[in-house]
Amino acid sequence: MGETIHEVQVVTERAFLLTRLAFTLLNYMGVGWRWVTKLFQMLTFVVLLLPAFLEILFWLLRDDNVLLNVRYGPESRNSLDIYKPTEKGKALLPKEKTKNGVPVIVFLSGGAWIIGYKCWGALMGKEFSEHGVMFVTPDYRNFPQGRIVDMLEDVNVAIRWIFKNIHRYGGDPNQIFLVGQSAGAHIGALCLLTEAERERRHKLAKEERSLSRTSEPSYTGAAYQTKHSEASGVWNGYRHDFREKDDRLRWRVSKVKGYIGISGAYDLAGLANYLHTRGLYRSVLSSILAHDMSFYSPARRVLLPQFNPDLKLAINSFIPPITLFHGTADQSIPYSATTDFASALRTAGIHAHVKYYVNKSHTDPIIEDPIGGGYDKLVMDIFSIVISGGDLCRNNPCMPEKDSPKTPTRTANASFKDLSEAGSKNAMPSTLTSDHEKQNMHRMEQVIENRLQTDRPSSPCANVDPTQFGFEPTEPMLPEWVINYARAVNPF
Repeated sequence: MGETIHEVQVVTERAFLLTRLAFTLLNYMGVGWRWVTKLFQMLTFVVLLLPAFLEILFWLLRDDNVLLNVRYGPESRNSLDIYKPTEKGKALLPKEKTKNGVPVIVFLSGGAWIIGYKCWGALMGKEFSEHGVMFVTPDYRNFPQGRIVDMLEDVNVAIRWIFKNIHRYGGDPNQIFLVGQSAGAHIGALCLLTEAERERRHKLAKEERSLSRTSEPSYTGAAYQTKHSEASGVWNGYRHDFREKDDRLRWRVSKVKGYIGISGAYDLAGLANYLHTRGLYRSVLSSILAHDMSFYSPARRVLLPQFNPDLKLAINSFIPPITLFHGTADQSIPYSATTDFASALRTAGIHAHVKYYVNKSHTDPIIEDPIGGGYDKLVMDIFSIVISGGDLCRNNPCMPEKDSPKTPTRTANASFKDLSEAGSKNAMPSTLTSDHEKQNMHRMEQVIENRLQTDRPSSPCANVDPTQFGFEPTEPMLPEWVINYARAVNPF
């Protein structure tokens, strides 16, 4: 009873913190009509789904396999939740997957960089716990409590802590997958690129120290920094490489088994105008991103190898397999953002696969669909990647190119100059511009829908069938009409 009271106190304190930050944000922005409208929609959405949320909260507080508020760093929001797998769930996994501990998913929650919270992943955590996979959700500072540099610092400290300590909780540090949703997908992608750069520089420095004479140019000295700064102009060397000398932030990207992005915003310079119309004002987004949208846009950052030989080497050597998911009915972040990012990754030589969820919104895969019951397609897709170790997905794309929705891929084919100019103009995201293109899109979506309407849910990895690992349709937590009405008022 004492532990339950303590957890309730912690939840109350967190709710107070989020409320205070929300009012601070509104005071910072001024209360515009878009925010008032979205606030009303969000409150209605929460009230409709409140019984399901309370059921999940009760499970969180009572389940012995859930460890809440484990500290990983010194900041006020440097805590994480660990969803340990059940014994029944672990028994479902192949023995080779549990020999040195169970697979681990590190989930970075979304929330528009403003209302993110670690408990947003509770529904997914419950599912993975019941199927033998450890699920870890780090909290991190949000705006205005912190900006993008602080968010990246928190996430990097959390990942480092997980690599060093997860074995104490039964997780395997050699089977860690990084998963992010929405803003969390953006932050996760930035962490991968930044730490890949760092790991490559560390390796080069180590090689230089071991050789008395070498013909290989140095990428770590002042001469390189100056040359790079002059060549790239706006990028100005590594001036954005936060906390460069802080050893706490160092973890090995090459040890991550895979990265999975869900409904991510990867080109914020290009999405700025669109997000402005959705209520995330351009001035606020610029403040969140330290007034440098282009640098903190992974879809643009990944093309930096044209000017940065260090990153080019890092990309080919350290980045793990990448899988991207997105709903085609997403109004918060258009799915063309994922299409463009995947194209940019492939242009840079990074292996990337994409799967689209037809007629799914920004939150359908993580909230409405799990509450509505049936097969949890997103969890099953991620599970199949985890079980395969990421290797099967290298040769089994989540969706063949011929079946993928076609949208203009501005980011992938643009030059660095074009990207810089587009960023300065806050270009709109890719959109369909003709009736012919819209008709083609409709036909493509019908093809995808037909592929998904099979007896068994589709899997990103063709050689993995999640139904063999105990996945069954779940009972709905709320009546269908309530969930449908919640979808209708959902501001996301």
